[in-house]
Amino acid sequence: MDGLCNRLKKECILLDPPVKTMDQLLHQLVMILSEHEDIKDTNLLYEEIMKQEQMGSTCVGCGCAIPHAVRMR
Repeated sequence: MDGLCNRLKKECILLDPPVKTMDQLLHQLVMILSEHEDIKDTNLLYEEIMKQEQMGSTCVGCGCAIPHAVRMR
C-alpha cells in the first residue's frame, strides 16, 4: 500500500461527500480528478470506473473505496 499512498493526491480524496448514491459519488470523483489531472474525456473515465465496479466492488472496508479504471482506451 505504500506505493499507492504515495501516489494519491490529497485534493482527490473525498471524505464524507454530500451524495446519496454511488453514481453521484463516482460522478463527483471524476469531476474532482478532471480538475487535478490531465483527463481529456470525463465520460470515458466514468464508464471505465463503472466497468470496474461491475466486475467487483472497489470497497476496501469501513466505508472506504478506491474507485479506479484499469485502462483508458
